[in-house]
Amino acid sequence: KIFMDNPSMSQVQPSNAPLITVAMPIFNAGSCLRLAVLSIVRQTFTDWELLIIDDGSTDNALQDIDDIRDKRIRILKDGANKGLAARLNEAIDLARGRYLARMDQDDVSYPERFARQVEALEKDPRLDLVAAHAVTIDGDHRLTGRLPAASQGEIIAKPWRGFYLPHPTWMGRIEWFRKFRYAEPGPYFCEDQELLLRSYEESSFGVIEEPLLAYRIRGKTARRKLIKTRLTVLQVQWRHFLSKGQLFFALMAVLTFGGRLALDVLRPVFGAAYPIIRIPGEEISQTWRSVLNHIQEGAGDAKVISSDRQLREPAPGIHPLAGRRIAMIATVSYHLVNQLGCQAEYFRDIGMSVVLVSSAGPEIAKIPTGPRLRYEVIEIPRSLTPVPDLLALVRLTKFFLTRRFDLVHSTTPKAGLLTALAAFIACVPVRLHTFTGQPWVTLRGPLRWASRSADRLIGLLNTRCYADSGSQAAFLAAEGILPAEKISVIGHGSLAGVDMKRFDPGLWTEDRKREIRRSLGIAPSATVIVFVGRISPDKGIAELIDAFRGLMEAGRDVDLLLVGPHDRERGGVSEFDLDDALQCPRIHYLGYAPDPERCLAVSDIFCLPSYREGFGTVAIEAAAMGLPTVGTAIYGLTDAVADGDTGILVPPRDARALEGALRRLLDHPDERARMGAAARRRCFERFETSRVNAQVAAEYLRILKKKCLI
Repeated sequence: KIFMDNPSMSQVQPSNAPLITVAMPIFNAGSCLRLAVLSIVRQTFTDWELLIIDDGSTDNALQDIDDIRDKRIRILKDGANKGLAARLNEAIDLARGRYLARMDQDDVSYPERFARQVEALEKDPRLDLVAAHAVTIDGDHRLTGRLPAASQGEIIAKPWRGFYLPHPTWMGRIEWFRKFRYAEPGPYFCEDQELLLRSYEESSFGVIEEPLLAYRIRGKTARRKLIKTRLTVLQVQWRHFLSKGQLFFALMAVLTFGGRLALDVLRPVFGAAYPIIRIPGEEISQTWRSVLNHIQEGAGDAKVISSDRQLREPAPGIHPLAGRRIAMIATVSYHLVNQLGCQAEYFRDIGMSVVLVSSAGPEIAKIPTGPRLRYEVIEIPRSLTPVPDLLALVRLTKFFLTRRFDLVHSTTPKAGLLTALAAFIACVPVRLHTFTGQPWVTLRGPLRWASRSADRLIGLLNTRCYADSGSQAAFLAAEGILPAEKISVIGHGSLAGVDMKRFDPGLWTEDRKREIRRSLGIAPSATVIVFVGRISPDKGIAELIDAFRGLMEAGRDVDLLLVGPHDRERGGVSEFDLDDALQCPRIHYLGYAPDPERCLAVSDIFCLPSYREGFGTVAIEAAAMGLPTVGTAIYGLTDAVADGDTGILVPPRDARALEGALRRLLDHPDERARMGAAARRRCFERFETSRVNAQVAAEYLRILKKKCLI
């Protein structure tokens, strides 16, 4: 064995026992070796030694680093070709440092890599190994994407998925490496996976969630390597799990292999070879250019890189969710914008990166998009349409694969099903769904069975599910849709509460209300009943019109406002026809209104005679405006309306009972006023939007911590 210590021209005088030993086995490294070595030499942390172990190279790559004169570099050549695992074990035996760091011959370490990893290991003595996120580059140093990285919690929960701890980013305690060592002969291109699989149950791993290394991938060679590596990993996993008697893990490894092979085949659709992830935005690209200039030119200042890292980290006191990526998905923009728009802005304001996803719709223009709040249009059909449904699934899967969200949260039935499937395929760490009502409640036969099965699948594939009311959660558990322990209610219910500053009756003067009534053709003396929602049979519109006609025949001075889009306008298949009802001059159909509070301000009673509701957000919006609600005694509305206190609930599909409740409030204005005041008070105490948003954020934080993602 011949050791060649380079003559030293460096001002750095390392100690006899450096803190870090860097292991870099090389074989025909080519022109990339110089940049890899320079990226070590120019680390901001200087207490290291670099072992370059030549594994029988036939090129002259070592000549390219002859002029890099640093006594911390040691080169080993013995002319043999033993393989990566054997050379790494030699480095473990030769290491003088307390920590061993990995480095490949053609990768590039960011200047602060060692400093950040030593800091993590010194701070937590329980950690055995610390990896980091890595970007990917091509042969010309162009940034092409990034590699995924997994937490300890994800590894333990699903070891069959493999270990997303990029090998060249490792730094660990030397005693850990000496305890487990690399298997010889090493399995093809998965020496790291075999070692982690063998050791993970006795070890503690950490991941630094920022790029600290550029991993080089070279086109077609990478694809051949990827396929062969997948087969080898599967063989290693199969043998290991069977030897431990873990048959379920072994079967899941086979299924995972099949899924990833399918993604490889579909590469033209998804735009990149799995698991490489495209990088959105410019921040990471700018950082990489700064790193490259610093290493290549030698003119960069390491402090520049340091300050760039500090800018990306949350400042002291900032919300712990800052920097997390979330996708909020619903079938139609009407629901997503009106129900969750304010919540999306809240998440943006605490530092999260938020993307709203739905089908196209005019409401999208209301969202104030910017760097941390974006809107993505992916057409999601509401009805059962196999081909468009499949296209939506493919688009959602591609979207999740390329954007790599920390969590996705869906609402509405069709979006919930497709999101659950796509997010599961894309291995999104946290997958959430909120049930907002069940279409199958009013269905019969095969359609009912299919819809119930879809809800069961949503419950099965998601990390956690919620209902927007306690009564709905109890109903779903009682119906066997999902176990009671897997569904809960955040706070007192509702998706995002009510913006009490927007829905404030004090903002509307008497003069302004008279002008609105005049523009709608409503007399000043009339009592106004208002409905806000989709014009659809399952909202009880037929019963409402029937009850209203009864009031008219009884001589009541009353007008009816119908506010909301017809179901057909939002992709529904409703055959309900309003033409006959609109022959009555005191029934006013306004269609979709971006400002429903304007209609609520000139109304006296809110009516929602729905057959099914997850919660009935419009009922608490009406409550915020000081209106009592006449609704149906169904799950969801029983949470939004306190019967006898903030409104009156009647049996569904009963027009006469509905008429009687409306007549009671028409005839007793004092009771109407009392209920309206109680409704606003209850709304503020339970459903004020800032309270609800904070509760949802706290739930996200709880789940991310539970999965060791924070």
